Amino acid sequence: MCIISNCVFLKGCDILYKITNLKSYKKQYLIKIKGEKTEKEFKISEELLLEYRLVLGKELNEKTYISFQKALDKDLIYQKVLHFALYKQRSTYDIIEFLKRKNVHPDTFKYYLNKLRISKILDDESYVNNYVLEAFEFKLYGPNKIRYDLERKHIKEELINRAISKIHEEKKLQNIEKLFIKKLQNIKPQPLTKTINSIKAFIIKKGYDYQMVETIINSHMNEIQEKSNELISLEKDLIKALKKYKDNDYKNRDKIMAFLLRKGYSYHTIKAKMGEINYE
Repeated sequence: MCIISNCVFLKGCDILYKITNLKSYKKQYLIKIKGEKTEKEFKISEELLLEYRLVLGKELNEKTYISFQKALDKDLIYQKVLHFALYKQRSTYDIIEFLKRKNVHPDTFKYYLNKLRISKILDDESYVNNYVLEAFEFKLYGPNKIRYDLERKHIKEELINRAISKIHEEKKLQNIEKLFIKKLQNIKPQPLTKTINSIKAFIIKKGYDYQMVETIINSHMNEIQEKSNELISLEKDLIKALKKYKDNDYKNRDKIMAFLLRKGYSYHTIKAKMGEINYE
């Protein structure tokens, strides 16, 4: 029978490890454990502290100490994962990619994912709902771009469909209007066709359906024509064309016509403008 005196270790007894120091440190704990020959210091979480009921002066047998060390390895990784997950809301895919970057063995992924899910820190449905709200309301992303972004995160299709279905058609049109106004403000004099295509491409790239974009553009055609100021732009490009072909026959209207068509002006608009110029 082993009798433990004031000494930590006695011959014939299991090796004991004694907690010689314990103090809080930045939401964690610093703990010193003295063995037969060495004394080590560890930084542990409150969760691990409670799991092993660690208090100053407590003695651990070798089996418990080995178990504690294994749990500590996982705990250190989990604290990093937890910090990453709390910095901003993450998806399951985000956490898995983080674990891969930290060279964590894939067999243990489930352990960390489950811990985060149990504590409600990891919740893909909540992530999707919040992402859709932020992307649509603040970034003005449309359903197509939102779906694409979430699919890249390997989110389940049913979660994506459910969240996107909550976006009302009227709200989509309102967002397209906002994007239209934003883009129109930056338009400089240029061919009308180029202006229309530029606005369409900008809004469609944000994730909205072509037909809805077309509807909004058609309803603002007068504003687009005014902002595009095609005739001023055409006049400048026509002067460039005349200079470009100054060494050629000025009566060769085909080359000038082709130059301006490539710029995006309509044939009839070019023809009308060129009719004002005397080529003699």
